[in-house]
Amino acid sequence: MGYLPFHQSQGYAGPMLIRALFFGLMLACASCTQFPELDETVSKQEQMQDFPSLVPLKDITTAANAVSITPDTTKVVQDRLERLQAKADRLRGPVLTRRERDRLAQSIAEAPEKIETLFPPEVATQ
Repeated sequence: MGYLPFHQSQGYAGPMLIRALFFGLMLACASCTQFPELDETVSKQEQMQDFPSLVPLKDITTAANAVSITPDTTKVVQDRLERLQAKADRLRGPVLTRRERDRLAQSIAEAPEKIETLFPPEVATQ
């Protein structure tokens, strides 16, 4: 009935066949990929070097568990918090001064007149 060798009464064989063909095509394309040469990526000098020394796990965990918070830490963090809050308060304020806002409002009010001066209606319609 259709182009696929499966009938609709057989369920989802059609879409499954398409998926299988698509997957096979992608697999075939991937198999044509040129693999990089990995044999000579490590120089002879690097191959001759000793392995890094292993550090006992106890030393690592001791350093990780060392207390890095001192009595001064609270004060340092509190000072930084206050500086950041003051900066945020300054940023919340008006961006333009009153004089700049008045100047901007005046320029916006004069804009149609300036546009008509630069582009007269008879020139703009030609």
